[in-house]
Amino acid sequence: APGTNGTTTLNPDQWDGYAPARQRLFRHLADNYIANNVVLTGDIHSAWCNDLAFNPWDSANYNPAAGTGVLGVEFVTPAISSPGPIPDPAQAVPTAAALRATSPHMKYVDLYRRGYVLVDADQDRVQGEVWHVPTVDAPSAGEAFSAGFVSTVDDNALSPPTGSSPARAAAEPP
Repeated sequence: APGTNGTTTLNPDQWDGYAPARQRLFRHLADNYIANNVVLTGDIHSAWCNDLAFNPWDSANYNPAAGTGVLGVEFVTPAISSPGPIPDPAQAVPTAAALRATSPHMKYVDLYRRGYVLVDADQDRVQGEVWHVPTVDAPSAGEAFSAGFVSTVDDNALSPPTGSSPARAAAEPP
């Protein structure tokens, strides 16, 4: 829950429900100096962009502004056709804001819109962009950019991108 500094399990089938396994993975990455880690995931019907740190509420070991203490980054894609976990924006928006306000490692959270994450990676960086679609009830060519973050090689942390990913080829209308 917001404000519990990670001591409450919000969803036992996510990172917080697998704390010992997560800590073993993070310890392996740290002990073996494995950097430039990117986690791509989904199936929670919401969009997230996060720094991955042992304890993101411990300011002695994680500094979101400086990017210290970050073992990798995570891009969680929203569902393209399933509703979000909080389908009412009047409830989803303040809940996401509360999560962001109390969780320094969460750079972006959207709990109700449908869409996808576009990942653009090369040898120097990985950039993730969250795109949302206006409806899944009828064919639509519309989509809206919601957020973008980049992690450069040997930096590990998420930062705002300096520009957009290269232009995508025009798709055939639905």
